[in-house]
Amino acid sequence: MHEKLFFALYNFLGPTSFVSGVTVFFAQWFPYLIIAAALVYEIFVRNEGEIVRAMMRIYTPPLLILSATELFKQFFPNPRPFAALDIPPSILVGDPFGSFPSSHTAFFAALGVTMYFCNPKLGKWFLVSAIIIGLARIGAGVHWPLDILGGFLIGASLAYCIEKVSFLLWKNRVPLC
Repeated sequence: MHEKLFFALYNFLGPTSFVSGVTVFFAQWFPYLIIAAALVYEIFVRNEGEIVRAMMRIYTPPLLILSATELFKQFFPNPRPFAALDIPPSILVGDPFGSFPSSHTAFFAALGVTMYFCNPKLGKWFLVSAIIIGLARIGAGVHWPLDILGGFLIGASLAYCIEKVSFLLWKNRVPLC
């Protein structure tokens, strides 16, 4: 079932598909736009003195989660689909054994949750973008579906916990959104 879902997405979105350019965009370049969108949002919503604290609040949970997922991959290597199945990927990645969990999906799910705490409508769009990025990375042949699901669950749940704990510990110092 796991491979069937992978091949369904890979065959539809992968390098031999007519939409492969769209897949590459969403797997490789769209993430930069999402990071920039969060930055632009904070710059225009915050007063000048609050921007640095707000940036720390928005980006610290995703960066911590990104670091944790990368560390996990070092101790528990898992082959990416293109390495395991000897198929061509649509994008280049550095580590052929860094499949689980998807660091991209974990980072952007965490960013979506932190943005959700500031602006629920906008946060939902950021969470949808995490799913889109994850699906594109499956289609690009660099992640299995469970990598994306695991990354999303890890990123969203840890960011939620970080948000709740930081609010309890630093009620007066964490900028409210």
